[in-house]
Amino acid sequence: MSGTRPAGPDPVSSVSPSAASSTATGDRQARTARVRLVRAAADRFAADMPAEFATLLADLDRAIASGVEDRTTSTVETVTGRPPRSFADFAEAHAASFVGH
Repeated sequence: MSGTRPAGPDPVSSVSPSAASSTATGDRQARTARVRLVRAAADRFAADMPAEFATLLADLDRAIASGVEDRTTSTVETVTGRPPRSFADFAEAHAASFVGH
């Protein structure tokens, strides 16, 4: 699939960055926390966020969790002249950045 958004050679899901970071650093503790979308909207509303905006963000969270942003494009190669690398390769190259000091 081609488009204007930069993306790597593999779709990046909402959980794959933490899995790749865990593998690259050897840290079995890295994980994503799945927050119930209703609670996320309620928390945003409680933080004085307008209800309409909290609902919009919850809808975006729901869409992303369902895979709407799991895509690849040719943009990186078109712009740079080089094929994109996967998030796992990026995480491996920058593993030290994911480890607290």
